[in-house]
Amino acid sequence: MTTTPHPPPDLPASPGAPLESEAEFVARGEAAIARWRIEGGGISVDEAIAQLQAQLDAAAARYRPAVATGPKGRSAHPG
Repeated sequence: MTTTPHPPPDLPASPGAPLESEAEFVARGEAAIARWRIEGGGISVDEAIAQLQAQLDAAAARYRPAVATGPKGRSAHPG
């Protein structure tokens, strides 16, 4: 399964350095996302949904109880 990379973080130079104003923070985040897109990061929404649906289908197939069948393909369970 292919994983989707996350945009690279733009963190302050020092771990204890305070973050700047909200506007500067948003601007840096948008710039990081733009660089990430230019570098070809991520997948489309349709691809992500298809991967999630495939995972759900596989999980459902694993946990779906097998139905015993009787003559002519009918369920062996009454009712």
